[in-house]
Amino acid sequence: MQSLKNDTAIKRAEYLDNLILYTGAAVPVGMIIGNIGFEVMIALTGLAWLIRSFLLRENPFSRIFMKPAILTWAAWLCCIFLSLAINGPGAKGVWHDIVYFRFFFYACAMIDLSTRKDITVYMLWGLAAGVSFAAFNTIMAYGVGFDLFGRAWEQYTIKLRIAARIAAMGAMTAPVFWGWAMASRSEKLKNWGFIFVICGIAVLNTIHTRIRTAIIALFAG
Repeated sequence: MQSLKNDTAIKRAEYLDNLILYTGAAVPVGMIIGNIGFEVMIALTGLAWLIRSFLLRENPFSRIFMKPAILTWAAWLCCIFLSLAINGPGAKGVWHDIVYFRFFFYACAMIDLSTRKDITVYMLWGLAAGVSFAAFNTIMAYGVGFDLFGRAWEQYTIKLRIAARIAAMGAMTAPVFWGWAMASRSEKLKNWGFIFVICGIAVLNTIHTRIRTAIIALFAG
């Protein structure tokens, strides 16, 4: 009976690993969908990771904190809570600052998952999907006056709206795919071409927004 329970828990853990993988990789697409899409992907990834840890009755932090990448996330979260303690809550209230831990759990989930699965290809596909979806919505907004979600084309010209997300994603994606393209010249021509096209789309997405900080970050990368 105990063996059966363990097998069931392992199967459920594998299912949750797949959920973490797909929702985590889909975050760039969620950014373009909007706050709901982005927050749902982040929350599902972290929640699935916590449930998995509970099912297996394990403490994943012991192995996660062996990874240097998580230390920057931990320091970032500590700074937020330290600022909250010293300066008090911001205009949106104390809970707005507290729930930043969802991003930390997202990072923990992906770093922990990377110790069991190769997540690189999925994350790259997620970035490719995100910049392609952004380009599609931008073209649609300028072509018919609104994007797939009914947002007016003006939002693609305002720094604090969807344009800011597109610029940030493009500034991060373009250098990654440029490096991939340069390091993968032995790839088949169609694969190399696809990588380079995604890089080009990311560059155009960023330049179109005319956000100087993002453009500088793009070329610096």
